Amino acid sequence: MVRGPCAKLIKVPVKQVRALRELTQTELKHFEIDPDGAYINWPRKDIHLGWEQLLAVIDEDLSERIAKENSDFNRRYGEAIRRCRQRAKISTDRVKGLSPNELKRIETGMVRASSTVLKSLAQAHQLTFSQYLDLLSKETSKP
Repeated sequence: MVRGPCAKLIKVPVKQVRALRELTQTELKHFEIDPDGAYINWPRKDIHLGWEQLLAVIDEDLSERIAKENSDFNRRYGEAIRRCRQRAKISTDRVKGLSPNELKRIETGMVRASSTVLKSLAQAHQLTFSQYLDLLSKETSKP
């Protein structure tokens, strides 16, 4: 059972989650919850599952819609991150704790930026985390 946004409770059988099928009961118990609450992580197995991924296991139509929404969001947010970085004239190798390849994957929307990544980017911009999020918010709301 998993409780997600708005306290909604869903039951997701482990056998239906491809990434978890091969884990033992002991391995299943060794998970962490991301500090942002965005996903459940089994660090020893490098498995990360978000609420939406778990919900999609039990609803195939929702799975497709979520995948598209996530892809669109990641692309728009990544483009905003890139525009802000380029406007500030920050090269991809000047972001502490983030390789140029990792930054490229974020800026092209291949992966979503975590709070840790966003904090590193804020530092590179010499902004507080809150200021940087405000900057990204304004950038993503532009037409």
